[in-house]
Amino acid sequence: MIHKHTLLRSSALFGLAITAAVTSIPSMSHAALNELVVTAQRRAQGIQSVPMAVTSFDAATIERRALKNVSTLDRVIPNIVMNNNTGQNNASKMFLRGIGDDESWFVADPPVGVYVDDVYYARQAGSMLDLFSVERIEFLRGPQGTLYGRNTTGGALKVITKKPNTDDAEAEGDVTIGSYNRIDVRGSANIPVSDNTALQIAALSRNMDGYTRNLTTGKKVNAQDVTGLRASLLHEFNDDLDILITADVIKDRSDPGYATWLANDGLSPSAPFYGDYFVTSESPGFNPRNEIDMYGVSATLTYDGWDIGTVKSVTTYRSFDQQLQLDGIGFEYLLDQDHEQWQASQEFQLTGTAMDDRLNYSAGLYYFHEDNEGVATQAFGLLAQTLATNPQAHESLETDSFAIYASGTYDVTDALAITLGGRYTYEEKKWQNNVLLPGGVQDVWCVNPTQTALAAADDFQGTCTPADLLAGMIDFENASADNPDWSDFTPRLVVDYKFNDDFMVYGSVAKGWKSGSFAGRVTHRRVNLFQASVDPEDSLSYEAGFKSEFADNRVRLNANAFLVEYSDLQIGVTDPSIGGFTRLTGGDSKVKGLEVEFQAAVTDNFEIFGNVGLQDAEWEEFKGPLSTCAGFTSAEDYKSLDIKQTPEWSYRIGADYTVQTANNGSWSFGGDWTEKDTFYNNVCNTPEIGSYDYKSLNAQVAYESADERWRLTLSGTNLTDEDVFAGGFSFGEFAPARPAYMYPPRMISLNFRYRM
Repeated sequence: MIHKHTLLRSSALFGLAITAAVTSIPSMSHAALNELVVTAQRRAQGIQSVPMAVTSFDAATIERRALKNVSTLDRVIPNIVMNNNTGQNNASKMFLRGIGDDESWFVADPPVGVYVDDVYYARQAGSMLDLFSVERIEFLRGPQGTLYGRNTTGGALKVITKKPNTDDAEAEGDVTIGSYNRIDVRGSANIPVSDNTALQIAALSRNMDGYTRNLTTGKKVNAQDVTGLRASLLHEFNDDLDILITADVIKDRSDPGYATWLANDGLSPSAPFYGDYFVTSESPGFNPRNEIDMYGVSATLTYDGWDIGTVKSVTTYRSFDQQLQLDGIGFEYLLDQDHEQWQASQEFQLTGTAMDDRLNYSAGLYYFHEDNEGVATQAFGLLAQTLATNPQAHESLETDSFAIYASGTYDVTDALAITLGGRYTYEEKKWQNNVLLPGGVQDVWCVNPTQTALAAADDFQGTCTPADLLAGMIDFENASADNPDWSDFTPRLVVDYKFNDDFMVYGSVAKGWKSGSFAGRVTHRRVNLFQASVDPEDSLSYEAGFKSEFADNRVRLNANAFLVEYSDLQIGVTDPSIGGFTRLTGGDSKVKGLEVEFQAAVTDNFEIFGNVGLQDAEWEEFKGPLSTCAGFTSAEDYKSLDIKQTPEWSYRIGADYTVQTANNGSWSFGGDWTEKDTFYNNVCNTPEIGSYDYKSLNAQVAYESADERWRLTLSGTNLTDEDVFAGGFSFGEFAPARPAYMYPPRMISLNFRYRM
């Protein structure tokens, strides 16, 4: 294992070597890096002027580096672990700077928010987005809330799609063929309808056979089948007022994620039970599936006719219906859940300048409502053969969130600026869980309410006898409900100083917050009897960094150090005493680290890039039950555990080389190598399902015509065909099997794109 201080010294020396190599080349202004404009602070700025840790890619870079969907960001963002959530190909799981969530059920809110054109995606399901017809992406690290609709403790991913324009008719399409009979077809068009109206349409179809062999059926699983359509209509009433209406629909009929059944051998990582990590099995007669239908519509009204600034109204509605049947461990654990969700939000934004343009400000009012209903059934061991006879958790959750936020940046001098922001949030949740037996019969138990042990000896299913009632027993309808509300104020302070146009330093402190959550899918009567909401989660983030360009703008080097203190960190765990998943307040943790990103135009046709991430995460205080992990008996034992999904170091190095041909076309060659330190996939650090030796080699070679109308690209991902666990879970001795979900194997694809 590489020690983090060694890696830090190596990365610093590497950066100096790059700088020396580039600065030794004679000045060539045409080799300068492109200036990327972002809206991370609600106004258009060059990314080097934004005093926060933000990584952004424009459309050209997304295409050149084959960033096909959100999961590919796993290898390009420092200090992140991002992949599909447990058993779902359409749900994203993001862990950033020691915080994240692998609970896709609606009982928990993700600490890293996903926004598409200012529209917040509340659920992980459906957020594994394809990056097609996208203008750019921006990934903001650290707490957000003073600039965006929903509060988050970890960060925010912003996807900005291409907008209609009334100037020119444009169209493009591409076809991809590849490994495992992959066939992707995508197309988009911009259609000016009149001098003041335009329509943008984008559609995709993504299909691929599975890469894992299912011994039970003899078929390949982990297949993909996705279709989607997005349409945007822009109408400009006059020079000051316009409206943008966007609607989208996604239909996903991909397989659920099939786990690899591991041998319970105590190795790190454990060997595959069937001798190959891409061979699995399932319970006979069970029909795993993961179907999701998602819809959305939004209306953005922008008015720019007032002296106070630009006023924007964003009105949104989204919904989805998901049916998930998951064979989690093959013969030992089954999950069947049906989830319906809809959300609506209204946001008013005001951005502008004052004091002779020395003050840039933004403010907003935000209202968000979400409604969830779901039915979940779990089964273990021999019970997995009779899933239909098991009790069902009928759950619902309504959320109402109100917020007011504001942020202002004041230029004290031409070099010194101070940003001050704040947000007040009030949130109310109505949660209910009612356990029914097959046929819709209420699950009733005669219980002693004074006993807290889950395995209370005198509990029995059914109603109490008169003697039981006299003895203090009660008839408990297996159900629970809660209606908590919370509020919080989250401030942010930033000071930045520009020594010149090419070098800026900054320091910031920001608080993040998200409301409480609940334990989901619960069918055990004792858990429901004492069910209570999990406390809200806080984060306090300190960050200091610099952004620099030098060598005639041919080298860009950005770095930041951070310290994040999390209070009442919410965690999802498996409960070995009853089986199934639960949720609790894990406690307080602290993460400190360093992030470095660099990019250098060595010549006008040769570019190198990369990043380094270091993080040291530890529990400060563990507040969860001491029975959470087998063999741990004290809070001190838990404090010795690593925070899950948080590797101590990671790095990426890559290069792009372009050469012109005699007919003015161009060949381009690119590749990148990413590596991460060991990280664990559950709170208890079960060694068998840890992720070890994460390595990813990706490469592309492309030819583009002289008029840039068509491009042919040959790409490869995971070219060294590494076997690495992307996730996994363990129920301890309750279910001895260890399931693990794999990063995809090596894949090759050929893409042809044409623009008109």
